[in-house]
Amino acid sequence: MRNFRLLKADEIECRISQVNANGVSILLYKTARTDYSLLDETIGMMRWQNDYKTIDGKMYCGIGVQDNNGEWVWKWNCGTESNTEAEKGQASDAMKRAGFAWGIGTELYSAPFIWVANEYLHKRKDNKVYDKFFIREIGYNNAGDIEALVIINDKGETVYTFGKTTAKVNAQPTQGAPEAPQAKKAPAPKVSYPAKPKATTSA
Repeated sequence: MRNFRLLKADEIECRISQVNANGVSILLYKTARTDYSLLDETIGMMRWQNDYKTIDGKMYCGIGVQDNNGEWVWKWNCGTESNTEAEKGQASDAMKRAGFAWGIGTELYSAPFIWVANEYLHKRKDNKVYDKFFIREIGYNNAGDIEALVIINDKGETVYTFGKTTAKVNAQPTQGAPEAPQAKKAPAPKVSYPAKPKATTSA
């Protein structure tokens, strides 16, 4: 049973994953801001909280949700450092992973292999690509998996389509794309539960 609604197009970000001479591959992801918004929208601002703990040098984030009996139910996961701000990036990643543990954005695991050909890259220098990409349209099937997808670049050109969409496509570039990996059902995110710290009392 899904507790959180599926993500809208403007709640999903695009990130360049792989670059070669013929184009780039794109990954879809969510930000921690999306987790905050969906928790507020679905649970209510006063019925959830988050917490951070560092265990064995790894930062964990837990999201606690208050059930109908007033009890707090927690799910935890750890994050990884970003390439820029290590601690801030690790905290944000831990929050997103804890959100996945609650089912927020798990539909992104069903995303197809996304390839954008070189002809749509307008800000490229050697192996560095500075183009930005955005979700213009996304659709889901009854199981909550992605069945339709349209991606545009920052010039408004449609650079990728998948499934049945309403977009008028400029092109569907595939030449030079590496072979797409076989689609696999993503495993449920591994959830780690750190030990509850012992309460301390002062005399």
